[in-house]
Amino acid sequence: MFAAILAEATAEIVLADLAPADQAALVGVPATSLLAFAGRCSPTLRQRAALLVRDRCLVALAEDGFSAAEIARDMERYAGNGWKRDLTLDACPDRYSGRPQGWLWLAFKAYPEPLSRRRIAEVIENIESMWRP
Repeated sequence: MFAAILAEATAEIVLADLAPADQAALVGVPATSLLAFAGRCSPTLRQRAALLVRDRCLVALAEDGFSAAEIARDMERYAGNGWKRDLTLDACPDRYSGRPQGWLWLAFKAYPEPLSRRRIAEVIENIESMWRP
């Protein structure tokens, strides 16, 4: 699950950096192939994609009504307890399905460090401003 999400985020970043003609040439190429290609071209693309996945998880939590302070608190708790148990899992545990913990698992899978309230608020604001018309 995480590999597919990371591949899609990487593909999005790779395609955004290309000219329209190059984008058109890559339509239909599986995201996992673009991830492998991007990893060979630039190791930083994988890191950028991981941060994008983490940031989107934080925004999803905010959209579910959680404040930056609540998200920061929950990240600290999860880092201290659940993440140590869950870090080796390739897929989100069923017990987190449909719950905020699912977003936390995915955020930590992408970037396994809790963030401060201030940084979370910045991430949410930056992503929201990117998508405003």
